[in-house]
Amino acid sequence: MVLFETYGYYEEALSSITIKGQKDIEQINNILTDLRDNVPLEFGTVPVTKREDYQSRERIYKVEETYETIDLPKSSVLKCYLKDGSWVAVRPSGTEAEIKFYFAVIDSGMTESKRRIKELQQ
Repeated sequence: MVLFETYGYYEEALSSITIKGQKDIEQINNILTDLRDNVPLEFGTVPVTKREDYQSRERIYKVEETYETIDLPKSSVLKCYLKDGSWVAVRPSGTEAEIKFYFAVIDSGMTESKRRIKELQQ
């Protein structure tokens, strides 16, 4: 039996945005602060069900409005889990003036997974 027939087809992608200018790190931090203050309720048409903020070390379940502490070191990472099992994470680059977006989906086939990953990236 083929693995993806049992567990689904996983697709992941990375997008980076380079910020140029004198206050590039400050601008990246402002983007992350804005995302923390205004977490999207959905990506495309898929609702966010849970978010993890590794800076505040907090996991928030949107439907139940319950909170948990994340037992990991503080880090400037924000991750949103979607109702369909996909997730999106954002963090600053550790070496360059970039903000990085990570995307992951799971579906029954490669074609659908690739289509869904492109939708998330937009």
